[in-house]
Amino acid sequence: MKRYPLNRCQRRLALLWYFGALLPAAVILVQTVKGVYPDAASAWNWLLPTLLPTLGLVTAVLGAETLRAHHLGHAVTADAFYFGVTFWLSVVYLATVLFTIFAQPFSTSSPADVLKSSRAVLVPFEGIVATSMGVFFAKNRRREKESTPAAEATAR
Repeated sequence: MKRYPLNRCQRRLALLWYFGALLPAAVILVQTVKGVYPDAASAWNWLLPTLLPTLGLVTAVLGAETLRAHHLGHAVTADAFYFGVTFWLSVVYLATVLFTIFAQPFSTSSPADVLKSSRAVLVPFEGIVATSMGVFFAKNRRREKESTPAAEATAR
């Protein structure tokens, strides 16, 4: 079973989420300034709960794991498969958020209505992504010195 350093995986997920949240936030900001939404708060009320819970999870776990690894003084690893699943679910989720924003001009509904109706898809999808992140961060770690063929056979 292939393993990666946990801190590297966490940093990649953090960078993905921070940069992945930056573009939708910038687009909503520009749309707000241009008056695309009659009620600007509706766009922000859609965007912030779409991104902030997972950003908060990433930030909290990254900080906690950094302190934990420093105190333990040894390398901690993560299963490559679980990291890949979490990373690509995150990519697809963030792309779906962007798609929702960029699809507005092609809809016959108002931009605010497009955002509201997308919640039916985004909320369950966000639940899957957050669960994947939680499992990856909370359950998917092992000290490097335990990562021997005998320990891996025991883990199976």
